[in-house]
Amino acid sequence: MKIVPDMPSLVKPNKQQEERKAPAEFHFVGAENRVRGHILFSYNTKTGEWKQASLRREAQVGMDGKPTFKTIVAKEPDCVYVQALNLANAKKRLYRENPILEPIHFRP
Repeated sequence: MKIVPDMPSLVKPNKQQEERKAPAEFHFVGAENRVRGHILFSYNTKTGEWKQASLRREAQVGMDGKPTFKTIVAKEPDCVYVQALNLANAKKRLYRENPILEPIHFRP
C-alpha cells in the first residue's frame, strides 16, 4: 500500500481541514529467520553503542505433547537489530542498508 501525502491546495483550507492531525507513522517490527552460526547484534541509535542482543528462550508443550521452543528478543528503546557473523559484518550490513545511520568515525 502506498501512502501519498496531501498536495497543498491553492484554496484556503476551512476549519475542519486545519484541525486534522498528521497521519501516524507505522513501522514494521516483524520477524526474521535466524541463520545458524550468526549472532544478533543491537545498535543504539542515540548512543552509538553496539552489543549482543539479549535473547530469552521459552518452552511450550505442543498438541502432540512434545516441547516446542520460541526465542524472544528483549527489545530496547532506540535500538536497531542486525544479524551477522561478527561485529564488523554487522556494521557493514547496517550502514549499507541505512546510510543515514553511519557515524562519522566509521568509514572503511
